[in-house]
Amino acid sequence: MSEVRSERPRPGIGRERQFEIYVGGARGQRPGVPVSFDSGVRSGADVFRALAAGAHAVGLGRPYVWGLASGGEDGVREVIRNLRADFDLAVGLAGCASLAEIGPESLAPTRER
Repeated sequence: MSEVRSERPRPGIGRERQFEIYVGGARGQRPGVPVSFDSGVRSGADVFRALAAGAHAVGLGRPYVWGLASGGEDGVREVIRNLRADFDLAVGLAGCASLAEIGPESLAPTRER
């Protein structure tokens, strides 16, 4: 299975735009291939942005490890619980009632520098 990589982060642009560049670039290279986003996800809002930009799945690296380091198995559960609550809040604030409603139109326009 070949791996699709998009371009490196660009200095001077916001994280929101970087999500769009990463996911959009990967989807453009291989249309129809599921995209898994696993870079820079720290909050439920980041999960929302990645899904809205077109990712099919989102990985949780550091938050998972932070929970493990601070509280073991219970710490991981707490991190995932908090991240899920933050994601639910982001979905609600964007006016989406379900995962199926999350899409590019759910994101506020970004301003290029």
